[in-house]
Amino acid sequence: MIRFFRKIRYNLMEQNKTGQYLKYAIGEILLVVIGILIAISINNWNENQKLIKNEEELITSLKKEIQISIVEIEASIKKNNLYLETVDKLILGLKLNDKLFNYGEIYLAFNYSPYSLDSPVLDGIIATNSKALIKHREQLTDFRLLKNQYKYISKSQFYLDEFWNSKVSDFFITCGFSIGEEKNDNKVTLKEIEFGGYSKKQFMALLSMKAVLHEQWKEDKINALKKSNNILEFLNQLKKKG
Repeated sequence: MIRFFRKIRYNLMEQNKTGQYLKYAIGEILLVVIGILIAISINNWNENQKLIKNEEELITSLKKEIQISIVEIEASIKKNNLYLETVDKLILGLKLNDKLFNYGEIYLAFNYSPYSLDSPVLDGIIATNSKALIKHREQLTDFRLLKNQYKYISKSQFYLDEFWNSKVSDFFITCGFSIGEEKNDNKVTLKEIEFGGYSKKQFMALLSMKAVLHEQWKEDKINALKKSNNILEFLNQLKKKG
């Protein structure tokens, strides 16, 4: 093909047809430019298809990660409800002037079941600032909001950790209670708690503080659960449309 075009140029030059030669040269240049543009377009299309495929795989991974997170959050809420219900039960008992308590219930009331919520896929998408997304970059805002909900859970759990370390552990040690006996049926009198240095009012305040922190933790998990379900529903719709 190159020899063919070269032969045409030589013929035009030998025949001293300068005008036709210039027209031919311009036409040849245009053909080369068009060929380059077509090659670039094809290459860009291929690269874009690869990016779209990578995004589809990323969305699939994100969907699985969110499904796992939903199961973990639901399990955590269910497991920790028992602790919160026990707090309410003890506070009600104190308001009704109960003098005798079950040690196992006291331990349950101050206890909680912490857990770690990992989201490497979600973190990766946010870290690239949507560069990994091609067709669904507008969803980055929702992904950021979901990550913020996860952070709220960690933050409220941090406050529960601090409460346990700074208040509850001191309460158990001062009152001479053993830690880790939630099934202990031994009875504890209010007088024993007062003898340990905690008045009825202080005991109730401690329980109330635990209830507030635990309720906030639960609320943060419920909000994260709602956001997770909303995003999961959107991802499921994407699969149906695709």
